[in-house]
Amino acid sequence: MKHLYIPCLLILAGLVNTAVAQVPPVIWQYLHGGYGVDDAQDIIITPDKGYLVTGSTTSNNLSGYKGLTDALVIKLDSTGYMPEWIKCYGGSSSEYAHEVLIDDGKYIIIGETYSNDGDVTNNKGGSDVWLLCLDTTGNILWQKTYGGNGMETGQSIAKTQDGGYIFCGYTSSVDGDVSGNHGNTDTWIVKTNNTGAIQWQKCFGGTNSEINSRIKVTADSGYILLVNTYSNDGDISGNIGNGDMWLAKLDKAGNLIWQKCIGGSGVDYSYNMATTQDNGFIVASTSASNDTNISGNRGQLDNLIVKLDSTGNIQWKRCYGGGQGMACRIYCKQKKVLTSAQAIPIPRMAI
Repeated sequence: MKHLYIPCLLILAGLVNTAVAQVPPVIWQYLHGGYGVDDAQDIIITPDKGYLVTGSTTSNNLSGYKGLTDALVIKLDSTGYMPEWIKCYGGSSSEYAHEVLIDDGKYIIIGETYSNDGDVTNNKGGSDVWLLCLDTTGNILWQKTYGGNGMETGQSIAKTQDGGYIFCGYTSSVDGDVSGNHGNTDTWIVKTNNTGAIQWQKCFGGTNSEINSRIKVTADSGYILLVNTYSNDGDISGNIGNGDMWLAKLDKAGNLIWQKCIGGSGVDYSYNMATTQDNGFIVASTSASNDTNISGNRGQLDNLIVKLDSTGNIQWKRCYGGGQGMACRIYCKQKKVLTSAQAIPIPRMAI
């Protein structure tokens, strides 16, 4: 039996222009879940100063469990101890919930589904991106699936300045809602209105694989896209080798303005990013490189923080660790960088 482990403080991996004096104490930590495997993917602070956690579960004793793996959402009070509600969403196959945002009192959740029953309708085939809109008590207001006959997953979502949403993930399809796939798996970006209707969609990538994407809205109403790429053609140029981080700036219509590969001769794998006050970007990643764009690596895999300006030029980079690490989340506040990390190696992708 495994549970969600939710600590109230994350590991401090780096401070901009400030030395780390000591590791901050954990104020509280609690376990939440059921009798199966419960996995947390995202957490946000809610307007009532509580917390909302998204993830997945195989625990059949939780409320609304449908079968195999369900998307899991837990609403906690301000102490983190008491669940106000725990709900499962999905069908007879598997569902996963990844990022969540709050929009006008509603929870908007991005993930993927393999089902076409239960809470899920209109699956196009294989796995589809699944977008859920919940009210404050966890009731489904609407849900939409997006994809084709191949495999799609939804990994990151942001609210756009016109009141709609933009999400990204990856796709292997060339039909259904998907067009423009360059080959293998591409990063897939979909712009919707505030009820999930598609306004436009675009594929980015090359003939190899693009995975694990993140998207943020920029100050000019465009978007910044962070992807892990194994390609060096199509939309991708400058890949240094063995898997690079790819940063791409898009305008508000999804057109590519500029793109940069970041990495060295080893495996370089991004996990998340944040925008900064100077309209730049900061990336949390793991690197096995110690050449080209990367220096200061202390071991087999280091946690790597990279700061870039608004046009993608590297301003500074720091390696943290001593062997094996994985940077998971990153936040910027008051000119400080807070990132969570785990001492777990990343799997190498078979191409």
